Amino acid sequence: RERPLSALAAGAAEPKRGGSSSRRTAGRPATAMAPTKALAQTPAELRETWSRQKELTNLKRVFGTLDTDRDGQVSEKELHAALVRIGYRPKPGEVANMIWEVDENCDGQVGWEEFQATFHRYISDQTGLEPRELFQVVEFMMHDVDQSGTISQDELMEILFARFGKDQLAEKTKAFFPKTADGGVEGEQAISFAEFRQFMDTIKPKRKTNREKALAVGRWQLGRSET
Repeated sequence: RERPLSALAAGAAEPKRGGSSSRRTAGRPATAMAPTKALAQTPAELRETWSRQKELTNLKRVFGTLDTDRDGQVSEKELHAALVRIGYRPKPGEVANMIWEVDENCDGQVGWEEFQATFHRYISDQTGLEPRELFQVVEFMMHDVDQSGTISQDELMEILFARFGKDQLAEKTKAFFPKTADGGVEGEQAISFAEFRQFMDTIKPKRKTNREKALAVGRWQLGRSET
């Protein structure tokens, strides 16, 4: 049955339900969308981000240098060869001990995850309990970019600054380099890995009370269990 013309005319005049948003909002003031504010980093945060990126790049470079067969693992043989290349002759069992200290899954090798975790645990360690043998090799190789087996005075100072900060930099530098008559240090000197390691081994954490030692051990054990 056909609808009368009057009904069709009335229906055409009525707005349809569920019509377009342009029809529903006709006559209403437009609401502007608030612009999204970009989260800008401060200069200090930018420097920290850049430093971490540089550190990660260098860490990957050293791992790649050690992992000569590209199987994603650093073996005792590869680590021994790397030490010989930088002019260091390890004692019997020394390289095996370096790997054993950080070999979390006991496969006799060091994978990337173990390698990276060991590095970051040591640089944030406040107890002196984290293994340092492999870390010292890595730290030295990160600055010995040309694999000459030595680092410069400036490179050593960069390591000391990163580890001890500005306040202790002069003190630690003078402890390593002989003084000249004017109270400074002698000119550019090449530091071998053996010299670097011997000096770093003499650096001990400040003496703590028994309670501080117990708390430090507890934090260290907690950190090891979480990794």
